[in-house]
Amino acid sequence: MMNAPLPWHDPVVAEIHAIREELVREHGGDLWAYSNAAVAHCQRLNLRMDRLVAVKADDINTQATTRRKSGNPEAT
Repeated sequence: MMNAPLPWHDPVVAEIHAIREELVREHGGDLWAYSNAAVAHCQRLNLRMDRLVAVKADDINTQATTRRKSGNPEAT
């Protein structure tokens, strides 16, 4: 088969997956407990936890239109 995916292994990605699985096991598979523990850990490290704000598709389209009209070479 010409378009068959090739086997691919990235050791960094594999390590991230292994750590994630270990943390989920530590919290009994409870994703809320896992998430709360992650937030608490970040807060203990004084990391800033911002919520992501979803951007409406209309806003994205408006921004793209503005870039095109301005002659921005990065406009799509």
